[in-house]
This record gives sequence, C-alpha cells and structure tokens, in this order.
Amino acid sequence: MLFSISGVTLDYLPEVFEEPFRRLEEFLISKYTSPDDVHQVIAITKAETKIEPFFEIVELLDKATLSDEATQQFRNDITTLKNRQTNELLTGIKGLLLSSQNCSTANVEFEIVNRLRAVFVQMLVVRGVTLEIAKLAVDGIEPDLLNDTLTKIKFVCGCLKTIRTHNRSDLLIKFDINGRQKEIITNVIIGTLKKREYM
Repeated sequence: MLFSISGVTLDYLPEVFEEPFRRLEEFLISKYTSPDDVHQVIAITKAETKIEPFFEIVELLDKATLSDEATQQFRNDITTLKNRQTNELLTGIKGLLLSSQNCSTANVEFEIVNRLRAVFVQMLVVRGVTLEIAKLAVDGIEPDLLNDTLTKIKFVCGCLKTIRTHNRSDLLIKFDINGRQKEIITNVIIGTLKKREYM
C-alpha cells in the first residue's frame, strides 16, 4: 500500500480528478437552484478528501474481483456508512473491501468502474446531496472518463511506489517519464515531495 502523504488531498492532482468532479458539478447545478452551494460541495469534497485512503481504495477495487451479487451488496453496504467526514467514509469503504470475498466476474473493468461510482455517490451523500440525486449525477459520468481516471490513479500509485522503493535523493533527477500528461502528474508528485508533505 501507499506510504503516508500527510495533508495531500484530491485537489493536489487536478489532472486526475478535475474532469470527473467537473462533470458532477455540471449535473448538480442543473438540479439545484444555487450553483454556489454545488460549487461549495464539490470544492470541500476535493479539498478534504485525502489522496492516500482514496488511492488505497482504488488499489483494493483493482485487486478484488466480485460477482455481480457481491458488487450489488458492496453498493448496498456503502449506503449504510453514515460518516460525516469523507476520510472516515473512505476508511469504512476500505474495511468493506478488505472483508469482501473474492469471486469470478464476467467483466472486471466494468465492475471496478461501477464500484468506483458507488464510492463517488457516497462521497456526495456525506456532503448533504440526496442519495437519489447523487446516483443520477454519478451515473452521468461517462464510463470512458472513469476508466481514464482509474488509469491515471494507477499511474500515480506506481510513481509513488517507485519513489519509495528507490528512496534516493538523486531519484528526483533520474525519474523520467515520457508523455506530457505523465510529466505533469510527475511534477505534482515531485513538488509534493520537495515540500516535505509526506512521511
């Protein structure tokens, strides 16, 4: 699992999380009378949700393969978590994933995205959005966008593990990744490390 990154939240990686939250905000504004309230819900969710537990959940989602029935049960179990803080909610979701039985499923990627949707839904619910509207908002996020988000999260996880594995001061110079998008994400990680916002 990832090492601790104290203080770093989802808004530290806009290249990863900005687009899905933008889509959620657009939908919620279309259903609410006050865009300011919606903007506040989204901003607080990103600013208070720590990256480490969120990434740990995604890693568990990626590892655990559940049957259709188990996936539905996972969604149902998430709705019973009434934590007022998003990070406490993520801790509860992590516990649910760790206790899940591994089973075979016909379409693993599809189920990972569906379980990620359930996580986003409950993150909105703990911020006061009704369950019905939260589900509609999250269902409005295209599967391709969520798949892209998952790919980026897995890439960042890999970067962090590489930095931890080498644990050398010269790694920040030698850590070279091709592709503009990957360079942007890597620069954010390196910036975080230089600020010593990690353990």
